[in-house]
Amino acid sequence: MMKFFNHIRKQLAAENKVASYIRYAIGEILLVVIGILIALQINNWNEGRKNAAIEEEIISNMHEEFLQNKLVLKEVREVLNKSEKSCYQLMNLMNKERNYLFVYNIDSLLYYALDFNSFNPSSNVFSEVIQSGRLGLIENKDLVGSLFDWQRMLDNNRYTYTIYQKFIEEQIMPYLNDNISFKNLDKYSPMQWKHPTEFKTDYSVIFSDRKFENLMDNHLYHLSLLKNEHKMIEEIMDKIIKETNQH
Repeated sequence: MMKFFNHIRKQLAAENKVASYIRYAIGEILLVVIGILIALQINNWNEGRKNAAIEEEIISNMHEEFLQNKLVLKEVREVLNKSEKSCYQLMNLMNKERNYLFVYNIDSLLYYALDFNSFNPSSNVFSEVIQSGRLGLIENKDLVGSLFDWQRMLDNNRYTYTIYQKFIEEQIMPYLNDNISFKNLDKYSPMQWKHPTEFKTDYSVIFSDRKFENLMDNHLYHLSLLKNEHKMIEEIMDKIIKETNQH
């Protein structure tokens, strides 16, 4: 083809047909430009199609991941609700008569009051999108905003859990260690002791102590913070699940 164009160009130049040569040259340039533009358009179309497929896969994976995360959060909240309920029952026993305490299973209440699970959701899809630089492929800007809200709330919740766990380990556990037997509590843990401690435990000591009441009150305060954060996290997850629902 190029030999054909060169042959025509030489023929026109030889015949000294300047005007015709110029018109032909311009036409040739236009054909080249049009060819380049068509090639670029095809390339852009192919690239757009590939990006759309990648976006669809990201959205689908994200939807499934957050459905699973919501189940994880449900399990965590169930543990926290049981902990909160046990704490309130313990608070109701404060400064009560010794015989009144025997009606309740104190060991069980103490164990479940201090039992907790941290919320550790999967963030594999979102992390991979960030690290691979594919965040720009997500056209739904509301979804992008929700994802950043999710990450921010998750960081806040992890910090709250750190404070919560530290309070249990540094305040409540040392206090209980001086006053009761952990072996009796661990009957309800995975250790599942079949026999109680050989040492006597007088629970009236802690229930007549204002310090224990204050510890339980602060413990309930931390639980309320976690539950409020979980509520906000669940609202964000519901938005993400809705925005990633492709059906």
